[in-house]
This record gives sequence, C-alpha cells and structure tokens, in this order.
Amino acid sequence: MPLSVVANPQMIAPGQSATLTWTSQNTTSVTIDHGVGTFGPSGNVNVSPAQDTVYTITATGPAGSTTQFVTVAVVSNAVTLNASASPQLITQGQPSTLSWTTAGATSVSIDNGIGSVATSGSTSVAPAVNTTYTITATCDGGSTSTQVTVQVQSQEAGIGAVNHIIFMMQENRSFDTYFGKLNDYRASLGLPQNVDGIPSNAVNYENDGTPVPVYKLQTECIEELTAGWNESHWDFNLHNPTSLTPLMDGYVSTAQGYAQFQGEMDTAGKRAMGYYDSSDLNYYYFMATQFATSDRFFAPAPTQSVPNRLYAFAATSAGYAKVATSTLNTKTIFQSLDDAGITWKIYYSDTLSDGQPATSLSTFFNYYQQHQSQVVPVNPNYFNDVAAGTLPQFVFIEHGSQTGRDEHPGGANIQVGAQYVSTIINALMNSPSWHDSAFFLTYDEPGGTYDHVPALTNVPSPDGIPPQDLNSNDIPGDFTRTGMRVPVIVVSPFTVKNLVSHTPMDYTAVLKFVETRFKLPALTARDASMPDMTEFFDFVNPPWMTPPNPPAQNMNGACYLDHLP
Repeated sequence: MPLSVVANPQMIAPGQSATLTWTSQNTTSVTIDHGVGTFGPSGNVNVSPAQDTVYTITATGPAGSTTQFVTVAVVSNAVTLNASASPQLITQGQPSTLSWTTAGATSVSIDNGIGSVATSGSTSVAPAVNTTYTITATCDGGSTSTQVTVQVQSQEAGIGAVNHIIFMMQENRSFDTYFGKLNDYRASLGLPQNVDGIPSNAVNYENDGTPVPVYKLQTECIEELTAGWNESHWDFNLHNPTSLTPLMDGYVSTAQGYAQFQGEMDTAGKRAMGYYDSSDLNYYYFMATQFATSDRFFAPAPTQSVPNRLYAFAATSAGYAKVATSTLNTKTIFQSLDDAGITWKIYYSDTLSDGQPATSLSTFFNYYQQHQSQVVPVNPNYFNDVAAGTLPQFVFIEHGSQTGRDEHPGGANIQVGAQYVSTIINALMNSPSWHDSAFFLTYDEPGGTYDHVPALTNVPSPDGIPPQDLNSNDIPGDFTRTGMRVPVIVVSPFTVKNLVSHTPMDYTAVLKFVETRFKLPALTARDASMPDMTEFFDFVNPPWMTPPNPPAQNMNGACYLDHLP
C-alpha cells in the first residue's frame, strides 16, 4: 500500500507550525506518532514541534501496513521576506522600483543579474519585457524566496507614450490677473524671466477719465465682471469695438457698466485691474514654473463662458455668441473618441438643482442622453480610478460651479478653487496612472479681468456659421477672433521643465493634441488650425517620471467684496 508523505515547510522557527501531508492507497487509516492522531487515507494536519522532530506516519489496510518518516527541522534563526514592485505596470524603457524588507536575514540576492543587495532596501530596474524577479533571503538556518512581477507595456514613439489625457477647466480668469507676476517668481528660482506678464505701467481709465493702474489685490474674492460679446469687443478697443486695432483700454469701463447694472459695490470698475501673485496662488505658480505654461493661450471666442465651453467639447459654439437656447447635435470630441473605440469619461464636481450633473455635455448636447454612464462624480470615481490605474484614455473634469470651487469672480475664493485643483493633480502624480498621462488645466474665458495682450484676430471660423443670436444693439462680428488670454498649466512626466511657450493658440489646441494622439479627424476648421501642443513635451527623455513635491496651497488670504484692494 504505497504511502507518500511530505512536510511543508520542512524548516520552521520555534513555536511556528508545519503541515504534514500524506496520500496512500488501499488504506483504512493513517496514524501519526507524537500524539498527533489517527486519520483517513489522505489528508493533512498542522504540527508544532518544539525541536527537530521525526514523525512516523503509518498507513494500515487489509494487506498490512507501511511506514514512512518525515523530519521537520526547527531552527533558532528563521528568515522572513516581504517584497513589492512600484509601479506594477510601467512603460517600456521606464524604471520600476523593487522594495523588500526581511527579518533575520544575513544576506539577500535578486536574480536577473542584480545580485547581492542589502537585507532591506530598494533598487531600480528597467526590464525590457514583463519580468519576474526572484528575491531570496538567507539566514544561518535556511532561506526563503518570493517573486515580484513587473508588467511592461510597449511604448509608441513620441506622443504615443501618452495613454491618458486629462483636461480640466476652471472659470473666468485672465493670464495677467493670475500669472502676470510669474517673472518675479521665476527670478527667485534663478530661471529666465521670459513670460510676457503684466506691465508695471499698465493703466485703464474710468469713464470720467480717472486713471486706474494695475495693482496687487488683497482679497481672494472679487465681485463679478463679464467677458460677454459686447464687453470683450469694448475691452479690445473701447471706442471702436469693431476695429482690429488693439488698444486693450475698455476693461475698467465695462467693469463699471456691469457693476452699475448689477448693483455691485465697485462702480468705478477698479477690480478689473487687480492681479495676484505667488503669495496667493503658490501651488499654481510652482506647477506652472516646474512644468510648463504659455503666455499666448487664448479662449476660443470673444464672449462669455457657455459658448467658450462649447468650443472645449466641439471646437465650435454652433453659431452661439451667448448662452445656447437649445441642445445641440453638433459632433463633440466624445463622439469622435467613441467612433475610434477610445475610452472616455467626464468627472463632474457638482450637481445642478434638478439633480443633473453640472457639465456642459448634459446641459447643451444631445449626445449625453445615450452616454450618461460615462458621466460620473469626481468623488469617489476619479480618485478611485486614478489610484487603481483605471483612468480612461480621455478625461474631462468639470469645475465646482455650485460649491465655490471654480474660482469664478463674484464671491468664489480663488484659494479654495486652487486647493481643489491641487487634490486632482496631486492624486494623478501619486498614482500608477502618472507615468503615461498628460494633464491640461486652463480657464474657460478671462471673465473681464485685465490682460494687456490682444486677442488673436485672424483665426478661422470653425464652421462658417456666423453669430446667430446677436441683435441690433450688439456689436457685429464673426468667430474669426479669439477671446483674451487665459492661464494654462501642462502637467505630465513628459512636460519640458520650466517651459514658457510663446506659440499663439486657443484651447481647442488641447482637442488637437487628443486628435493627434488617437489619430482622430478634426472637428472643425478651428481645431484643425491649432498647433498640436507637442512642443510642451519631451517624449525621448521624460523629465518628470518622478514628479516634484508641490507645496500645499495657501489658504490664509482674506476674502471680502465690500472694498478694494
């Protein structure tokens, strides 16, 4: 009656248990000495010998009995080993880190040519293919091993290294208002002062001729302004708004008119000329400087938020210069992605009063109705997806328009909004999604706050549709000029360090980047005309595979609306 017996493990530390396992044939019972007991023909039992012990296992059946012996060695020095790889998934040619800890080990070695290493520690590896590393820890009494697998995905050349594109858009801030003082910050770091920032002698005039020079705001909240169609043209050239000659002289006047119409405090319009600096927006200043920004990045249309946000999805406003009055069947970037089998989601920050997601797709595009499952809350969905490495290939993150996290003038505290954005970006940088992602942060339009750089006046009309909703009191015009400059930050492991782009573009260039990466056709003549933004990236020698450690956003600024500065 054959009897097969094993002990697992053969070597244990005092007080630990081992497993005796046996199989036999033509057996009615199996007995194990040392008081272990009598069992069936096959089975297993845990034992805890106090010292090296030889167990006698006897199998009995109709034909007689057979005995085997198994020794469990009890050693005074046992070794334990824990090991992991971070991240588990890397792009070909990029590094991963193997980490391990041991107890009781006198030596540790790793195969695949790594060799002897410290008894606890870490080492960087860059496998060319999926590789399983065997880590072995040895002590005087024996050894133990564990295996760690690093998965390697192939890397396409150039822009093909980006597998996740995240686009987030906040509200109503001009470049000068936010980043006009970037040169001062860059100078403090010993970097070139090559940003076209706010001139120290910039000035606009109240309607009675009183000068209002630029000045540092002391409040993180200001009253509402507007970059509506008429106001944007007046900001460009107050007394000749149809002209293509930029004077950039109407900001204070339009802010005056808006305050008087809305019953606001600042009827002198001085809030339009205020700016912030790195003491207010320390997180943004750090990110824009360590990564990349542009001082020629414009809103697509010279008007308010809604038409501009339509451009962010469709590269056109479908003829609307004001708030769209009907839902659109215009093709969006999301339909293009679906047509090509590219995954996408919109993560929304807030819900509207009717319980619907606060996103332009649900409010203005019929395409939403068949794709509601791809429109989900930021919390917890974005944070779960980014931590799990399951972000879709394209992501749009909506602003917190209902909860004061969108930085919108009219009461929103810019530091609250910047802190919210920091949680979104930091989660990406500290996730397995980081190594093949690109994050674009910008603002939907400048909001009527001052900027000294003229809008672009020679961009193509997206689809040949002129404004359909202007009346006889509105300034005539077409969609062949952009809105004013808006801030932008490009965050990625591939972002060129400290870059300031001077290439003119509006933010349909982000759509062009998406289209270039995923080989999609242009939506309109506007995104087709844009640069693809690859100048912001180094795909050969990625500068930021290990991201920097940004500061926590300052939250100590005053927030008031009843006076200036």
